[in-house]
This record gives sequence, C-alpha cells and structure tokens, in this order.
Amino acid sequence: MRLMAANDRLIWIDTETTGLEPAEGLILEIGIVVTDLDLRYQDSFHRVLWSSPGYDKYVTEATLGELVWTMHTSSGLITEAVEGGVDPTSVQEDLSEWLNDLMVDRTEPMCGSSIQFDRNWLEYHMTDIADLFSYRNIDISTIKELCRRYNPVIYGRLDEVTQPQKLHRVIPDIDDTINEFRFYRDNFLFDAVSGEWAE
Repeated sequence: MRLMAANDRLIWIDTETTGLEPAEGLILEIGIVVTDLDLRYQDSFHRVLWSSPGYDKYVTEATLGELVWTMHTSSGLITEAVEGGVDPTSVQEDLSEWLNDLMVDRTEPMCGSSIQFDRNWLEYHMTDIADLFSYRNIDISTIKELCRRYNPVIYGRLDEVTQPQKLHRVIPDIDDTINEFRFYRDNFLFDAVSGEWAE
C-alpha cells in the first residue's frame, strides 16, 4: 500500500458494541478502512474481540437485552467472537502498530457514520488509539441530516441508489457509509467528476 499524506486520504472507523454507554459495555468488533479522496480502497484492519473470563460474563442475552442480543446473534458476531475473538489488549497493540505504520497523526479526523459514538468507545476502551487522531470528525450522519432538510428530493433517492446492506458488522457497515458519502458527494455536495456544484 502506498502511504498517503493525511490530506490525501480518509480513515473510516466503525465499532460493534454491547450497548450505548462505553462505561457499561464492551467493544465486540472494530474495523477501519483507508480510502483515498476518490473513495478508492487502500487498506483495512478488522478484529473481533473476546476475552474469557470477562466477556462471557457481560455478553449474555440477559445483560445485552433482547434488541442488541438479537442483532449480534443474527449477524453471527457473537458466535464468531466466542469461537475466535482476540483479547482486547492484543487488538489495541496490533491496531496501534498498524496505524503507526500508516503514520496516522493528530491532523486526521475520524470518518464514519455517527462517528462520535465510535470515538466515545475508543476514548474509553482504547485511549491510545483515540489519541492518534484529530479531535475533529467527518460525520456522514451530519451530511444525511443536512441533505434531508435542504434537498429532500435527493435524500429520497438514497437507499434506492446506495442499496445499503445494514448487516451490523463493521466492514460491511463502513462500505455502506462510504457508498452513502459517495452519493452525497456526487448528488448533494459536489460533482467530483464534472467539477461543478450539484444543483
């Protein structure tokens, strides 16, 4: 992979967790995809997390609740975690090394969908990883809300054009987010092909 400067790439992050509050839960899966500014894939990192004893005490139907338990069992995440998940400390070490090899620094924002959610979990559970990035976010959910309000006609075509998978697994979800951003870039923000502002 060719190393790109911070202003030549986007680093997309997603986590799957046991709930909404970092202090009360665990990260089950983390994924990162690096693209260039044209949204072409450059590199990726993916791990499923599990540590026993520890995770098995907190990852049960009773502790997660029906909604989260059903989501993570339907996606296969819990089975994959139990059968082959990696200790969180090892994941953080591997991810830190990988990001350092990419020369990620504090000029680079985190990119993703509702990315502040993922940032909060990293700040609580993987502080060393969160500290590598800028405090700034590129949040596709913000663009979604702006498009819905300022151009509802374009917004109405979103799912038809992008056909999101909505699998609740980190790499497919990042793919969905990148496709969504591509839709906004080309139809709501700026047509990168023609170089003209979208109407």
